[in-house]
Amino acid sequence: WDLQLSFDLQIATGDLGNAGAECDGEFFYSTRWATNLIHKFDLEGNLIEEFSIPGVTGLRDLAFDGTHMFGGAAANTIYEMDFVNKVLIGTISSPQQVRSIAYDEAADAFWCAIWDTDITLVSKAGVALNALPAATHGLGGMYGTAYDNWTSGGPYLWIFDQGAGAG
Repeated sequence: WDLQLSFDLQIATGDLGNAGAECDGEFFYSTRWATNLIHKFDLEGNLIEEFSIPGVTGLRDLAFDGTHMFGGAAANTIYEMDFVNKVLIGTISSPQQVRSIAYDEAADAFWCAIWDTDITLVSKAGVALNALPAATHGLGGMYGTAYDNWTSGGPYLWIFDQGAGAG
């Protein structure tokens, strides 16, 4: 594939522990693993600020629905956050633990997973709408997810799977 953008998060943030990432069309965001820190970058990869959302900690991955950011912290909760005003809007009780999360705009719902579980489509009301069974996908270390409805032949669900180890 063609590399569109690359920047070193360790150099930009001073830490190796950056887990999830998302773009809202104006800024990139990354989460500092198992903390309350969120990093905001411009589209060239320059760090603008580091901030926290009161009531939210441990974020792993992020998803954007066009209005708010949503995140999972390796538990059965999806956080809905306003990154502009830096506030927690609310939470969604998820039937699936959420380490990786991607917003599916066609379903207005989130594809969620953790490690080697089913990949479950969870509505904003917290209802499981669909699932890709673990026995079918065979992934062992799912950590990040992206929904792609732009690529020809899609939509696709892109999954970062670190496999059996954290390599």
